[in-house]
Amino acid sequence: PETVQPGWASTLAVSLFFNGITLLMLGIIGEYIGRIYDEAKNRPLYIIRETRNLSDDKQPLTRD
Repeated sequence: PETVQPGWASTLAVSLFFNGITLLMLGIIGEYIGRIYDEAKNRPLYIIRETRNLSDDKQPLTRD
């Protein structure tokens, strides 16, 4: 009959735990790099598609 080696289950559990932590950290780093990439493209956070009922004689808003 086949016998299971002692400590096999705990070794597998520890391995799965640390591999899960590794994948979690890889995901966090990926999110960080993705946000850096978005900022590096130097695009505005939003784009105004169209404006309505605005006259041309109004001054644009500026920060003093």
